[in-house]
Amino acid sequence: MPQTLIAILSMVVTTLFAFNQHRNVLTTRLGMIREEMAVRSTSVAVDVQEEIGSMAFDESTLDKSVLHSSDLTQISAYDADLSTQDPNYTELGVRPTLESGGANDLDDFDGAVLDRIRVREDRQIRFRAEARVRYVDEIDRTSEVSYQTKLKKVTLKVYSTSIAHPDTIYISQIYSCGSKCEW
Repeated sequence: MPQTLIAILSMVVTTLFAFNQHRNVLTTRLGMIREEMAVRSTSVAVDVQEEIGSMAFDESTLDKSVLHSSDLTQISAYDADLSTQDPNYTELGVRPTLESGGANDLDDFDGAVLDRIRVREDRQIRFRAEARVRYVDEIDRTSEVSYQTKLKKVTLKVYSTSIAHPDTIYISQIYSCGSKCEW
């Protein structure tokens, strides 16, 4: 009888040890996948930020310089929280995006949703980038303001739509009007 109990106890210990080893391997693999998805999300965020940054600062600066800040486009009072807004709808309807050809300057991307696909080992991984554009104070570049300035900040929220509970990447870039603003 004691030999049977010792045998059962040793089997339980061996099973727990094997289970723990498998759990550690699974945790390591999930961590690697999560890190890879974060790198890919960051890559998408940088790519989209570069696409948006290639646009004109403002529609009024496309072909001429502006002499006063009031000549710049006023960005609508769109919901500032990227996590709760419906990015496709405003009072004006669906926001233009790069894909639709309706965007020619930075503020056209305020509220835009841009979907991107990356391919890895013949599998498509889908990402969504939600954009927000705001004017920022020229002295304190961390403060968003409701009036036109020579600086605009584009903030992107990027996450994968292909996996459950993805990490969310936020990336911001400040763009300057430069020589097109002559005040």
